[in-house]
Amino acid sequence: MTLTVLYEWGGFNRELFSAINGFRGPVIDLLMLTGTQLGDVWNALWIALALLLVLVSSRLLRRSPRLARLPDARRVADLLLVFVVGCAITALLVFSAKAAFHMPRPFMALPSGSVAVLAELKEPHSFPSGHSAFAMLVAWVFWPYCQRRWKALLALCVVWVGVSRISVGAHFPADVLAGYLFGAISGWLASRVLALREKECSIGDAAVRP
Repeated sequence: MTLTVLYEWGGFNRELFSAINGFRGPVIDLLMLTGTQLGDVWNALWIALALLLVLVSSRLLRRSPRLARLPDARRVADLLLVFVVGCAITALLVFSAKAAFHMPRPFMALPSGSVAVLAELKEPHSFPSGHSAFAMLVAWVFWPYCQRRWKALLALCVVWVGVSRISVGAHFPADVLAGYLFGAISGWLASRVLALREKECSIGDAAVRP
């Protein structure tokens, strides 16, 4: 009963979904499908490969004066570690929640024909939104390393992905907000892993000093 009340928001969860999902048009649909692709968790592979490439380049080419502006290899390694660990935690939390709560997709919960479904839905569980969780994780991980204009872009992308998941008929707003929360928690936990690693390294360095 408590879970239903928290999820339904007194009916506002479904009303907000219907308002966003019902706002249609060729340009809107294209933007929303693009936002959904942006939040696809498989993009994690490309991000990780890009970070790995930057890491290798930084270590191999750092000595060249012409390439002195390459990112610090230690910082890139830390970023890659947090991202990979964060993705693993996000996947664990999202799939565990989907299996535990069994919340139906909007087209299953609402009257037939009342939901516009634009994206392929590979499994029936709606809570939480994995796309939204991944988008928030990416923003959380890269936020400390970005300048203000890039932070604004990250925030825009997070909102874009979340709204797109409602627009394409995949999730209710409550699923999106839960995804944001799961992504933030995953990013925070991954950053704690990095903090513990740095602490152990500091202890190890202190132990070997004469």
